[in-house]
Amino acid sequence: MSGEKGFENLEPIFGEAEPESDAEAKSKSEVLSRPVLFYVHALDSIHLEIVVSDFLSHTFNQMFTVFDLDQMRYDIGFGGSWSEFLDYLIASLSLGNVKLTSNPPQVLPIHSDGIHAKLIAQKSKGLPRIALPLSKVMSFSGNEAMADFSLALFRALKDKQKKSIKEHECFLQMKGLLSSEKERNESLQKQLDNLSFVKKRKAHKSKASDKSSFVPDSATNNNTVTVSETQLPSSVSETQPSIANPADGEKPSNDTQPAKASQKVAPTSRRARTRGVSLKDVEDDDD
Repeated sequence: MSGEKGFENLEPIFGEAEPESDAEAKSKSEVLSRPVLFYVHALDSIHLEIVVSDFLSHTFNQMFTVFDLDQMRYDIGFGGSWSEFLDYLIASLSLGNVKLTSNPPQVLPIHSDGIHAKLIAQKSKGLPRIALPLSKVMSFSGNEAMADFSLALFRALKDKQKKSIKEHECFLQMKGLLSSEKERNESLQKQLDNLSFVKKRKAHKSKASDKSSFVPDSATNNNTVTVSETQLPSSVSETQPSIANPADGEKPSNDTQPAKASQKVAPTSRRARTRGVSLKDVEDDDD
């Protein structure tokens, strides 16, 4: 609520009050046996009206000014500001424990100013109790008050119904958007899964092709080296690093001659044939 004293922004308050009567009222059968409803609304910026009724034979009402409620704030010892007191009053009537204490006119004390009941509101135990005095409405005025009460209650119910319908429409709209968004996310997830599967499949095929092309080459190299080393005698591979080809007109170098004169060249028939190399007797060339 604003800091200014008034009821400009006060929304109508509806609620149920628990009826209570004193012993003398009970003995005179002046007990409210039906449920009692109350209606609090602002007539204008400075006037507040309270109507209480069982919609049969008991109807009470009272009008309060800003000055009346401000004075009540001091009487009950409420230490807060006006706006805080008004917020507390609204909370007590809306959410708190509300009771209606009634006294029949026959047992009213002298100078009671026609007070027939009190609407007592308390937010919770231990907090201040607000007692709002009420006067009983007779005959036509009572019927008129009940009619106004009923119409106000109907309008409030209609407004809440409209708000509920709007909220339900918003809920359905949000639900539809959420469903379409969920379907879209599922579709995107499927596409991502398909792309991931294709990517993994391509990578697997690429690794398999790399392995198949690499294994024969290594096997061929290993076989070539093995054959060369097994076919070539150790004496030739160690002592003759290079052999001249007579067909090219080259003569064997002195470095290729045996170190000892007693060492003889093996006959051609006993020499091992090396793959890709033609071995020829040096003596035959001399002849």
